[in-house]
Amino acid sequence: MKKSIFLLLVFVNSLAAQYYYEVFDQNNGGVQYEIFSFYQESDSVYWLGGVSSDPWVYKFNGDSVVAIFQHPSTAGNTIFSHIQQDSTGKLWITGSGNGVFTFNEADTTWEHFTTQNTNMITDTHVFLEIDILGRIWTSQSIDTITGITKYDGTTWTSYGVTNSPLASNYVYPLAQDDKGRLYFGAMGYISSFNPATGIWNNNFNPTVCNGFSAFENFPEALFVTPNENNLISTAYGLVIWDSLANCLQNHLPYTNDVKSDGSPGLIQDSKGNIWISYYFNFDGISKYDGTNWEYFDLNGEEIYFIYEDKFSYKLWLTTWSNKLICFYPDSLVSISENNNLPQDFTLSQNYPNPFNPTTKISFNLPNGIKNASLTIFNVLGKEVKTWKPNNSGEVVWDGKDEKGNSTSSGTYFYQLKAGGLSQTKKMTLVK
Repeated sequence: MKKSIFLLLVFVNSLAAQYYYEVFDQNNGGVQYEIFSFYQESDSVYWLGGVSSDPWVYKFNGDSVVAIFQHPSTAGNTIFSHIQQDSTGKLWITGSGNGVFTFNEADTTWEHFTTQNTNMITDTHVFLEIDILGRIWTSQSIDTITGITKYDGTTWTSYGVTNSPLASNYVYPLAQDDKGRLYFGAMGYISSFNPATGIWNNNFNPTVCNGFSAFENFPEALFVTPNENNLISTAYGLVIWDSLANCLQNHLPYTNDVKSDGSPGLIQDSKGNIWISYYFNFDGISKYDGTNWEYFDLNGEEIYFIYEDKFSYKLWLTTWSNKLICFYPDSLVSISENNNLPQDFTLSQNYPNPFNPTTKISFNLPNGIKNASLTIFNVLGKEVKTWKPNNSGEVVWDGKDEKGNSTSSGTYFYQLKAGGLSQTKKMTLVK
């Protein structure tokens, strides 16, 4: 099956940095519906949820859908907006206006919590976090009955302006820092709660940072940076606070920095870059490295949430268009296909693929050609293994580098070069 692969060239200070991304859809990977939520369980297990009249979750291996689990009853049109996994391996999934779902892969059982079968006071649940005590927290977004809901395994407890320090019942994003504190993005304030002590705080006021109007005070996204515990939010632009609620930076929208005021996707990656997404007015994503902004137009794709892979440096992007996108920020390998190659210069798809631990790569070289090379790269563009063939043939790669060290599971690229010709293909090592 041919992969849909795109290469973007971004020129900064006259140096070309290559960025590419891969699109998974119905024809590539078996993704059939809008992908709204994403959770990574391991280096080769991802869970995807989306929008459907029959609730379902995909099990995805990083290359294709390997299983689809559908809720056994017709629960009606449902948006699986967020997925988290508890310590037992059970998935917890918010169903937007249709309650909260759980799925246990071990016995393929589902649960569906609603106002009809629990003491919930609303069926609207959007964002979801699991705290350090194992309790479930959800936000209610535009539901004015309550702001957030907590489930302790027995009882669903709702919090709003009447029984908590929340400044508003309009609570949308949730976030959790590395010490277990929870943050709630409400209209006018960002509140925090410490599960260990039970203490609430209303520390972060967007109007102090850049004077938003009331409508523009509604945070679209929250992210707490590791170690420093700085708080980043998007609403009308991008705002960064320190842990004492001091405003550090403010980036206004509709500028060369932040392209739009609609930025629901927000992360700081493991290299310290901030990424935000756009899903109206502008499409694509932007990166802020602490000094400069870069914008990437992903061929008109409307991006919702952004997630960093836990095991390799790549970003997973959910979209409104029945697609999942894997974006590689740092690759130095061009994987664009050259359609003008001579017929006697060919590089075959490796077999098997995915593979563990060995795979075979076949190729053809024109007669008399010199200085040919076949090189394997990782996703960061680093050379892993190189052969210097003199004629057509095949090589077997055992998943080891030049020093005989075993490489990790993940995506690799192999490139055949000779006499100014080159061709590159992708393969996946799964252990």
